[in-house]
Amino acid sequence: MNSLRMNQGWGWCLRTAALWFVTSWACWAADIAIPSNHFSKTVFVDESQQLDFLSAQQAVFQPLDDTERLSFTSSVVWLKLEEIQPGEGLHDWYVKFLPSMLSEATVYTSSATIPGEWDVKSYTANELALPIELGPNANHQAIYMRLRAPLDFRMNLMVDVKAKIDLVQRRIDMFVIMVTTMTLLAFVLTLIRLFIKFNWLGIGITALSITIPLGWISTMGMLPFMTGMDQQWFYWIFPLAMIGGVTSLFFTWMVLATQLFKDGRWVKYLWIFCGLLAMTWAGALVDSVTALRVFEPIYLYGQWICFAVLVIEAWQSRRQLKLRSEVIMLVLLLLVILIPFPRATNLFKPFITPLGLTDIPMVTLFMLVRTSVPLGVLLLTAWSYDLLVSQRVRVINTQLVQTQDALDKETSRLHQQKQFIAMLTHELKNPLMASAMALSSIRQRMGADDPSLQRVDAIHHSLDEIDGIIERCSEIDKYEQGYIPVAIEPVTLGVLMSVVKNAQTSERIYTIVRGCDDHLQVHTDLYYLKAILGNLLSNALKYSLADSLIEFKVEMIKTDVRSELVFTVSNEVGVNGVPDAQQVFQRYYRAEMAKQQSGAGLGLWLAQSMARALGSQIHFQTQSNTVSFQMAIKA
Repeated sequence: MNSLRMNQGWGWCLRTAALWFVTSWACWAADIAIPSNHFSKTVFVDESQQLDFLSAQQAVFQPLDDTERLSFTSSVVWLKLEEIQPGEGLHDWYVKFLPSMLSEATVYTSSATIPGEWDVKSYTANELALPIELGPNANHQAIYMRLRAPLDFRMNLMVDVKAKIDLVQRRIDMFVIMVTTMTLLAFVLTLIRLFIKFNWLGIGITALSITIPLGWISTMGMLPFMTGMDQQWFYWIFPLAMIGGVTSLFFTWMVLATQLFKDGRWVKYLWIFCGLLAMTWAGALVDSVTALRVFEPIYLYGQWICFAVLVIEAWQSRRQLKLRSEVIMLVLLLLVILIPFPRATNLFKPFITPLGLTDIPMVTLFMLVRTSVPLGVLLLTAWSYDLLVSQRVRVINTQLVQTQDALDKETSRLHQQKQFIAMLTHELKNPLMASAMALSSIRQRMGADDPSLQRVDAIHHSLDEIDGIIERCSEIDKYEQGYIPVAIEPVTLGVLMSVVKNAQTSERIYTIVRGCDDHLQVHTDLYYLKAILGNLLSNALKYSLADSLIEFKVEMIKTDVRSELVFTVSNEVGVNGVPDAQQVFQRYYRAEMAKQQSGAGLGLWLAQSMARALGSQIHFQTQSNTVSFQMAIKA
């Protein structure tokens, strides 16, 4: 049901976007353009910022290149307009500047009443946001303009009659309103999605849907009309919107990239680039001009770095990209990172020429494509993200079902194994017990000097070893299946030592107790500790020299940090030699020489496993002709 609602929601968004494209194209294409190329445009850049009007008239003006950024921040730009065909009659000329980033302009026109004099008019940023009237230019002389702006940008302008200028202004107004409407619609939809379920993708799209209209509103001169703010504020709003838009777009891109490559080695380092963009945006709050200069090379080179890193990551993880949604996401990410997102230096580059002069309906196409890019990014990123998440959820659900089936089978196998081992233990112990009883009866009837007595003792010893192996395997099976949980409780040292001695009655073991007495209380699991020490003592008895003594030392060691009760089992090295310290605690490990004796190689492994379950560890040491195993517990 959720998937159906999601698909219906994005289907509605796509239909809305398509309707907007068709409607806007129909509205704009209905207007018929009139070719306009009435004035030549030349500029002179006054780097001294001191030239007066008379000196500027004598300067050498160069043709205006509307793809070249003009240095307004360090210079005064003089603009010179000259009629190309002055004999066509008088018209009321208007001029429209794009983008609307001029803070002030002074216009010098030849006086129609006083020969040799010039009419001078000054305009503020609010006035320059709209077309300004130049008048009929009765003397057909050049028109001079002294222009200032707080930011460097590429300036485009058109000079024409009022009807033509008004037509372009209506197109611009319609364009900005439509962009604002669609991005705010995306903003509302994203807020709804964030309210339902928070995700970082929604945060990125929300920020992007705010910065895009702010950028267009400020540069198209619509701040007074749409927000009531003075157009002079564009120099602060535009850098924040421009840098914030790119940062939001890249943040959204990073969320998708990290979602696609969750364990990627390289993608995570691209967050550094995102951090640089965020720092640049913060710097724009203080110095917007410097922030824009720093931002552009970071963004320009960062695009290609991100593209290269994503390609490398995709190549290394190519075997993991199995889902259709993952491939779609990868292609989308590669395309999005190369989108020529508007920058201060190329904001109007795609439609400077058509807006300039000859074919205004082409403006529609270029501006439409330009606007569809961020909107398409919003829709495709959200759609691809949802598609990726939904497909991965389905894959995880399938894997969970398969895992559950495997777990059920394993549980059944372990249960059968438990029953088999219990049955096997029972079936083996009965004949062993019967054999031991029969052997004891035979031994009682033998005399002390009977030559068969040694053979009977050897058989009895072998039966005991087989019984010990069976008990060890049964104990390990219970431990691994969790039937012997750890139960920590207070135990006195006297009780512990009594339990250990009762389990190991060999006269070869001698005990040393230092720094503590039988009343010392420790918190541990008595069963686990008895099994650990029993295994260590059994191992020492089995592999030490025959008739040699086994040292079992219990010692209290106190430090400034903690007090520990240390157990040490030491014995002389037997004929089997010293075991490998790297493998001594591994399961089934037995030294080559030790394989002559019976055993399963599980005693030390079980002791180490139980020690770790108690939060401790057994350490193996060799010194001279002695080996020792040491373990400590908190006292």
